[in-house]
Amino acid sequence: MRAGPDARIADIAPEVGVAVLAGGLGWLAAPPSGLVLHWSADGDPGWSMAAPTYAIVAALTTLVLGRWIRLFVAHRTGLLFRLSGTLAAATLCVSFAGLQRFWVGGGPIFGALGLAAVVYTALVWFSPRDETQQLTAPQWEADDEYEEDGEDRGE
Repeated sequence: MRAGPDARIADIAPEVGVAVLAGGLGWLAAPPSGLVLHWSADGDPGWSMAAPTYAIVAALTTLVLGRWIRLFVAHRTGLLFRLSGTLAAATLCVSFAGLQRFWVGGGPIFGALGLAAVVYTALVWFSPRDETQQLTAPQWEADDEYEEDGEDRGE
């Protein structure tokens, strides 16, 4: 296992790849008229976004939300599931765009959230278990000490 900046780059590279893929698939899945992101209580469409803009938003959302899910779950459970959060966030973004092709109204976001939850649960449930996934207290303490020394950060 690598330590320092190389580990951070190797750690985020697959997440960036999934985010770029989600952006591209979101662009392809988006309806030609664009995505409606806001519906009034009367069912009238409000704010919308063109497919190229949604591709950028989907990529950034996938990267940030996926990383947050991963770190939150690792912090709360002590288990590290590397790409599960990122793939679930990608599923959310792409399925939201795809569902708007045939589902009018506010329903696509709920359908996309449900599908993302199913994908995340399946990925966590069927992921291989090994000792590298388990984060122990000494590892957390070592990470905290590494951040406190300022080692390899030019400080």
